[in-house]
Amino acid sequence: AWRSCAAMDRCAMPMSEATAAMAIIDGVNDGLTIGSLRVIASVISVAHALAKEPDPTETEAVRSVLRGIGRVLTHQQDAKVALNADELLQIREACDKDPNHARGIRDWALVSFGFAGAFRRSEIVARNHADLEFGGEDLRVCLNRSKTDQFGRGAYLSIRPGSNPKLCPLAPLPPWSAT
Repeated sequence: AWRSCAAMDRCAMPMSEATAAMAIIDGVNDGLTIGSLRVIASVISVAHALAKEPDPTETEAVRSVLRGIGRVLTHQQDAKVALNADELLQIREACDKDPNHARGIRDWALVSFGFAGAFRRSEIVARNHADLEFGGEDLRVCLNRSKTDQFGRGAYLSIRPGSNPKLCPLAPLPPWSAT
């Protein structure tokens, strides 16, 4: 945004609403995504708040520019196909064949746990015993923070036993924790 101001021979601080809108439009010309353009607007907003200057991004003109760009610059995320039961069973069999039995148990525990909870990799590796609470048949998992919970409010997720004993996500957890 500041580079755009220099190129347009405009004042970066405090920035007028017209200059903020043009800086965002300049980002479109540079091929930025709508997410990146919103980051630019956020940076402008924070810079003005820190300088105790009026925020040009809160004006209707700048918001209208962002809304209009958002309607035009839409693209669908590449959807990934989830594993099916047959593929999951193949992974289980590969883990069972591991010559290092403890490693095979660990790998299957991580895969089945992650699959059953639809966890991201970062959420799987961040778990420890204190986050797991076995109650009845279910496993209750405490998520202190995740990509969708940036402020760390926390959430609980229950994982139920699977109907297929070979694919049950809870079965490998006790043997794995014993290794």
